[in-house]
Order: sequence, then structure tokens, then C-alpha cells
Amino acid sequence: MTTQRTRPSLSPEIAYYRRHLLAGRFRLLPASGEIPPRHDRPLMLAKSALLQAPESPALREALLASKEPVVSVWIVPAPGRRPVLVLKDHGAWVLHPPSRGRSFSRLRELDRPEHLLPVRFTRLERDGVARHLHTIPLRWHPHGHLSLEVCLFPSGSVRYDAWVWLPGHRRMIPLYWEEKERVVQLFRDLTASYFRCAPSQAAPAVAEEPREEPDDAVCVAAAS
Repeated sequence: MTTQRTRPSLSPEIAYYRRHLLAGRFRLLPASGEIPPRHDRPLMLAKSALLQAPESPALREALLASKEPVVSVWIVPAPGRRPVLVLKDHGAWVLHPPSRGRSFSRLRELDRPEHLLPVRFTRLERDGVARHLHTIPLRWHPHGHLSLEVCLFPSGSVRYDAWVWLPGHRRMIPLYWEEKERVVQLFRDLTASYFRCAPSQAAPAVAEEPREEPDDAVCVAAAS
């Protein structure tokens, strides 16, 4: 008799950083100082995904020294400080946004709900997941804007994300967790309520496994 293997549940913050790390959206630079050893269960990430990290030559060199296709890692958030990725046998690495000289750790021009009024709205739908993408101008960064995404799942749960786009920059610039949560809360205050989504009508049965919702999605009903 075999049992189905399930992925361990992650906190929303860890799931957020994991998703952006796997997409290659953070630079990873060596951490200074000593990192205490970890005794909790590590995550297993594909080495090929971590090699996508932009402008991270030291990390790339450390990863290529190993022949293993997966790496044991711990994502260590620290309030008020940049999170650290601890790699088993490969040291510790600080997460930096891909924009040199600009961390966007605090978007000071977005300090009130009315400052998050979108100038453009796009709705996309795929595999039953509706994506509402709001474009919010950044007054202190000419031609730059904040993209705030609301993903609505068929079950009614919702996931928020936010990142910065700059003119001439080829990559989205993810925010650190605390700042992402702050601008999302301001946006929710602006709209005065969560986005709600009624469950879709049942589709004809097909031979396909159900889609997993991300760990950083929350139930609308429970959160409201």
C-alpha cells in the first residue's frame, strides 16, 4: 500500500519568497557574519532554478561545485532586515532586488489608500484562475509603476502580489514581504473590501489532477 506524498505546508511569507526565488527574481549575495545552524526541516529546491538568479556569480560558482540536482535550503526572514537564503553546504545568501541601488524597501509615495488608485486595469483568466492586474503610478519614479495583482481561485481564496516596473528594466522588481503586505493593505482599504469570487460552475469531468493552490493564497471568507 502506498501513500500520496504531500508538500509540507509553508507560511505565506516563506511561500512568497520561494515563488520569487524559483522564478529568478532576486539577486543573491554572500551574507556577512555567522548564521546560526538550522534545525527545522529544509526546503528542496531545484539547483537549475537557483542558477537563474541574476547577477549572482558567487552563488553560481558555489552551486556548480555540486553535482546534486536539488539543494536543501532554508529561507530565513528577519523583520526590518533583508531575508537570507541558507543553503546546506553552500553558505548563506542575502536576497537583493535586481535593481542596483534601489531596494524599494519602502515606497514612501504610497502612504495613503488614495495614492494606490489604479490608472489601468487588466483582467486575465486561465485554468479557472482570474487575475486582476492593477497599474498604479509611482510619483517619485518617473514612468515607473507598481503592479498589484489579485488572483482569484475557483474555491474563493485569493492571493495578492505586488512588484515594481521601471522603464528600461527588463525584470520585475519584487517587494520585500513587509512592504508588499503594507501596500496590499492600503489597496484593500481603498477598495473597502476583499475582491470576491463565486465558485465556478462544475466543468465536465476530465482525467486531470486538481490544481494546487499556492501556500500564500488565503480564504476570502475566513479573512473577511
